[in-house]
Amino acid sequence: MLEKLAGFVPSGSVFFCTILAGAIPFLIYQYNQRLHKNGDPPWKEKDQESP
Repeated sequence: MLEKLAGFVPSGSVFFCTILAGAIPFLIYQYNQRLHKNGDPPWKEKDQESP
């Protein structure tokens, strides 16, 4: 039974790539948010606060 289940488990590289596929966009999003927080001009920050 365990051998049958082991055939369905992906390899380590697949797990690693899956984690990267989620982590890279998340890190870029966080970096972009930080850039906007520190670099947007005051008039744009005021527009974002009041939707």
